Amino acid sequence: MAPNPLPPPSADVFFEILSWLPLRSLSLSRCVCTSWRVIISNPAFVAVHRSRAQPLIIAATDSDDRATMSTLQIMDMEGDIARVLDLCRFWKFRASLDSLVLFTCRLEYHPRSVRVLDLATGEVVASSPRADGEADHDSRLTTRFGFGRAARSGALKVIRIVFHVVSSRCSLTCQVLKLGDNGDSRWMATRPPPDMLGDSRDGVLVNGVLHFLSICMGDVLSFDLESEEWKTIHGPLRDVGPWEKIGLAELNGVLCITLAKKHTVNLWLLTDVNKNEWVEAYTVSVDGVVDFLPLRVMRPAGKLLFYHRRDYRSAAGLHVYDPRSGECTFVKKVQTGIVARIGLCSSCLDPRLRGQP
Repeated sequence: MAPNPLPPPSADVFFEILSWLPLRSLSLSRCVCTSWRVIISNPAFVAVHRSRAQPLIIAATDSDDRATMSTLQIMDMEGDIARVLDLCRFWKFRASLDSLVLFTCRLEYHPRSVRVLDLATGEVVASSPRADGEADHDSRLTTRFGFGRAARSGALKVIRIVFHVVSSRCSLTCQVLKLGDNGDSRWMATRPPPDMLGDSRDGVLVNGVLHFLSICMGDVLSFDLESEEWKTIHGPLRDVGPWEKIGLAELNGVLCITLAKKHTVNLWLLTDVNKNEWVEAYTVSVDGVVDFLPLRVMRPAGKLLFYHRRDYRSAAGLHVYDPRSGECTFVKKVQTGIVARIGLCSSCLDPRLRGQP
């Protein structure tokens, strides 16, 4: 005797499943049947969907021509462009935090000026010139930045680490800019990192702590925005080949280390900060790596969304890796231009949500 067939899913089940879909897929789902259209049009569904909206991707395109404006592109996880903003050629996108964006000045005579812009309101939240005592002729190699909120107090801070060269010797200085409501913030000196930094990338924010790769490539230098103290985290990698490339990222609230080889990228997650425990979470097969940045673990399926560029001649793109099948799916080519920075920002910056469904 054949078993009794399972009853069809209830409206509550469809409500739950549909509420996790991105906007493009949700829009297509309205055309499936009348019952789905009724669910998606329900104001209660709209509220739940907005609360579950995935962060947006924010990417800056740059140009070799200093006279050409760069753009700031804001797109969803499916690669659909939500907003495009033209940037003044004097300002460079550095980091994002919710709806806030950190820019630094490109001009050679004023290379460490910063500006924080709230993209939701269009207002400049804070801006600051160079620190007191800085001279135009001061010899330096480069500057790294970090941007984030302290975990307990919620104080918004920018840090910058400056490489100075004096008599062929390199030294580091570090300053902190606490952004206040009066807009009269000033750079304050603090203790520099305990070791030299290992690459040219800015700090990666995880739970109120900024992380930088150490020149000892297996280690991570961490700056707590609350206590303004440094500590060293020992990473999972001890032996790194000459053609292998280490990177740092934030992945769903966890610090992630990537190791890019010729045809694979391995990802480790810091699962326990106190015990310094790392877990190898993904091994992604790719055809060459110049740039690779994990962006988001997609819920509920657990697929990995990442940004990847194979070589300097090829275009960058968004891809999704499915750990169950081991396959990568191409999502979208990033628009023309050299992508200088890419990260995440708040879903509230998507104007399409205001017109949802």
